[in-house]
Amino acid sequence: MSDAGRAQDPAARYRERLRGALLRGVERAQRETGELVARPEPEQRRGRPEAAIGARLVRYLERHGVTLHRRTTGMFRTIDGRRNVYVGTPGEADYWACIRGRHVEVETKAPAGRLSDAQRKFRERIERDGGLYIVARGVSDVAGLVDA
Repeated sequence: MSDAGRAQDPAARYRERLRGALLRGVERAQRETGELVARPEPEQRRGRPEAAIGARLVRYLERHGVTLHRRTTGMFRTIDGRRNVYVGTPGEADYWACIRGRHVEVETKAPAGRLSDAQRKFRERIERDGGLYIVARGVSDVAGLVDA
């Protein structure tokens, strides 16, 4: 259809917008139920693959009765911008849980992501104290904890 034809056919434009909205709604429902979707999640498209991995881990583990707790670490500025507020301990993992009586720390990483020095030191402390530290690049990295 030519540009002139498209401009004269508001019903076709409406159907295309409706189709797009419907597809987005289906994808959202599939993500919420844990089903696979054809398009990557919005976090991945925005360059935040670790956030998308974390969201999938939380959904997967909750379906298996495990609560994965999110940790916030880093530095934030006060609203007036006068001072920095530090939260958490450098190197702490992104998530923690207690699975079958064992303390588990989960650090989400993109496929090419690596642990920082502070994260490696934190992992050593957790493992030395009998905890389990997992670098998760996907759900398969934690599936063995609940499927056993």
